[in-house]
Amino acid sequence: MSIKFKTFFLFLFFFINMNSIMAQENSDFYRQKGIVQYENEMYNFALESFTKAVRLNKEDYVSYNYLAKLALLRQERALALEFFKTSLEINENQDDILFITGELQDYYGNYNKALEFFTSALEINPENIMALIGSARIYSIKKNHQKSSEMFQKAFDLRIDKSAPFYNSGIEHMRKNNSENTISSLTECIKINPAHADAYFELAQYYRHLNRINDALKLLEKIKYLQPHLEKPYVQIAHIYFTVKFSKNYRQQILIAESNIKKAIEINDKNADYWEFLSEIYTSMDMYEESKTAGDIAFSLNKSKK
Repeated sequence: MSIKFKTFFLFLFFFINMNSIMAQENSDFYRQKGIVQYENEMYNFALESFTKAVRLNKEDYVSYNYLAKLALLRQERALALEFFKTSLEINENQDDILFITGELQDYYGNYNKALEFFTSALEINPENIMALIGSARIYSIKKNHQKSSEMFQKAFDLRIDKSAPFYNSGIEHMRKNNSENTISSLTECIKINPAHADAYFELAQYYRHLNRINDALKLLEKIKYLQPHLEKPYVQIAHIYFTVKFSKNYRQQILIAESNIKKAIEINDKNADYWEFLSEIYTSMDMYEESKTAGDIAFSLNKSKK
């Protein structure tokens, strides 16, 4: 029996057995109906069911959560935020929903509110790894790098026992140049432990080795998002955009390289290599005065080390 047929059979079975309940017009029926529809990607029908559920029971926080998820599928983040807020007003003891709400506040740049939601999620569940990572990101944005690193380390430690075997396996396969197993192992490592930063960097480098540039950039952008104060992803992204011509608009690539290396310098302006790289970028842009300035700073930093 195919998976699609099994799904259809379960769906049909649900409605046959719920006919007697349907007549009662209760919110439980519509909520359960909506869940089945949602899981089978029947989103328009699910929307109708969950809407009926909350009309019949304004305290049905689960249905509000699903209405929010449906809004997210339509990229209606503001509406999703309102639904999640309503759900939390009914039941504040939902660490997963607190985290998602915090993410939405982060998206809108409301960093203090985002941190409040992440903190509330951790008060309920101190092992909510995503809330730890979210908190780490906000502390990084707020320039509290020590606190950010501490939170990120806590998240890493929670899953390291489970992610380490996949990481080690991925590195071993990489040495043997076994592409498929390298990618699958390191991808699983990240899935298990989203705070396993080394896995992002190793897999990004391997994708670059395979000339899968966009895949490499996605991973580096992800770790840059999670820990904005780390200089390493900015440097690697800048290097890729400057050295690898993978789009028709190379001028645009150079500008992206410039913005990323300047961000790395903003984080650590004592690294002569970064200034030398920026000088080289300016030279390629025919910005010779700026190139000389950056080169002079690099020379001065190197001289001070001697």
